[in-house]
Amino acid sequence: MSYRHVLVGTDGSETATEAVRHAATIAAATGARLTVLSVFSDPDAESLAEMQDQLPEELRWQVTGVAQAEETARAGAGVASELGADAHARVERGDASDVLLKVLEVGDFDLVVVGSRGLSSPTRFLLGNVPSAVAHAAPCDVAIIHTAD
Repeated sequence: MSYRHVLVGTDGSETATEAVRHAATIAAATGARLTVLSVFSDPDAESLAEMQDQLPEELRWQVTGVAQAEETARAGAGVASELGADAHARVERGDASDVLLKVLEVGDFDLVVVGSRGLSSPTRFLLGNVPSAVAHAAPCDVAIIHTAD
């Protein structure tokens, strides 16, 4: 199957960057456009710093400002471009799972790529899980890249 438009989410972590690399490889091989999406909630700067210091590392990406999300998306698109993908950065506000699914619903995506990080984490019961939510509700093909030990 040839893909025309691939979506990948990133929080800038090494595991998310691995998912971006896989998405870029697929996009480059099929001639697809790649959208690299970073999602943010929008707390004020003081609250942001305080919240991130108090959260476990695996949850810090969920509390980020727009500037950080824009940099994360641009960095991911840069990694993908280096691998030969026609990559574009996109930033949206909201909950990562909800935003990914909303973007998929209104976009013309054939494939969404997500990392497996969080599938075995205890926090998945509290906060939900991006790969699981996307796999169950995406209106297109889903590739879950093994990014966690």
